[in-house]
Amino acid sequence: FDDIKVSLKASDVQRTVEAYRLLRPMNNYPFHLGVTEAGTLFHSTIKSSIALGSLLLDGIGDTLRVSITGELEKEIEVGRAILKDAGVTKDGLNIISCPTCGRIEADLVSAVAQVEEKTKHIKTPLNVSVMGCVVNALGEAKAADVAIAYGKGTGL
Repeated sequence: FDDIKVSLKASDVQRTVEAYRLLRPMNNYPFHLGVTEAGTLFHSTIKSSIALGSLLLDGIGDTLRVSITGELEKEIEVGRAILKDAGVTKDGLNIISCPTCGRIEADLVSAVAQVEEKTKHIKTPLNVSVMGCVVNALGEAKAADVAIAYGKGTGL
């Protein structure tokens, strides 16, 4: 047989990853990746990110499905994010933002949400840094194509 795709999905992350890693050296069939019955959006995103991300970083996987108890559109959204963050696809923005610590000098959560919303149409791969204070901004801005930094009530 040569017109097949192998799927070894399980609801357990470790079992899923181990199964694909064990079978990969034994054949060259395309692999369809997924963690089945992964749960709600929150849990499925975490389980799928760990399992699929690990396998993709190992060079394993030809197609994938994120299985979410919920809206089907979210499966596509999470799947695309996993492909992008694993480096398989190179489209759209990579938004780098700092945690909301005691040095924060702006409403960073709203600022990042606004950047994501206003730039979601951009397909060009770009690193965009959105930092809430000057301490983190200096280091992150060096690697960014576009940097936004907040300090003392203003943004730059």
